[in-house]
Amino acid sequence: MEREGSQIPLRYIQATSLSDFRANDYNMSMILRSNHSVPFLVPNSSVEGVGIVVTTRAGGVSSGSYSSLNLGLHTGDDSTVVLENRHRLARAVGFSPDRAVWLQQIHGDSIAVVSESDAGRGGQSYVDGLPGTDGAITGTRGIVLTVLIADCATIVLVDRARNAIAIAHAGWRGTLSRLSTKLLNAMIETFGSQPREVSAFISPAIGPCCLDVRRVVAEEFSSQWGEDAHRHLTSDLSNRPRLNLWSSNAALLHAGGVTEIEVADLCTKCNSELFFSHRGQGGKAGRFVTQVFLT
Repeated sequence: MEREGSQIPLRYIQATSLSDFRANDYNMSMILRSNHSVPFLVPNSSVEGVGIVVTTRAGGVSSGSYSSLNLGLHTGDDSTVVLENRHRLARAVGFSPDRAVWLQQIHGDSIAVVSESDAGRGGQSYVDGLPGTDGAITGTRGIVLTVLIADCATIVLVDRARNAIAIAHAGWRGTLSRLSTKLLNAMIETFGSQPREVSAFISPAIGPCCLDVRRVVAEEFSSQWGEDAHRHLTSDLSNRPRLNLWSSNAALLHAGGVTEIEVADLCTKCNSELFFSHRGQGGKAGRFVTQVFLT
């Protein structure tokens, strides 16, 4: 697992229309790297001066359902062990732990503008994280924006012209609240970002193969999306609705003017040996992270 340069399938989308986000044949890869015995994934398509990292569940010291690189202090795992895992991650990626900013994610749509004074928030305790926040943006170099996940998607935006970055945690609730759109708008309002100069990355998440949603959720999605809903909603053999977090969030970003969107086509539930999965582990799971930072 730790072999430098191992590759995992990834879809790369150069968007032209909403229909692109139902199926796409372009293939690239995520690159699996390892440092200090901690493996992590990076997108194959990089932006100079920006780091994007997705961890796996390997390389830590947690045990049981949290084995082994659990990074969530709110999961029920031993906090001392989780802090050691966070230290290992920082050493592997190459940043000081007191530069990371952690969010108190609540499946909402609040977005924080992060500055130098926020460095280290939530790093030592969950209660010190940015409260009630599921998205963050910054133009401060060296700040490591961090989102915890175990099935939800992470949305990462990079404004290469203005040296600004953004991150958000979007499950089905965040997708229904159009958090991706709100994240892009926050970049526009705060930094004057132009969508055509913004590139996006959407992390591994529970895929449309596995994300069952209640019928009332599917009905709300259909009501919001109208004739485009069928591109992102399917049904399993028992006629239970399933939602595609990747395509729906990519479509929201494209509708806002973003045309470079990279999607990690990796289902967390189907790949539970690689990632923590809340649904795949019956609700008792650790958390992996997506991080983005200006180098």
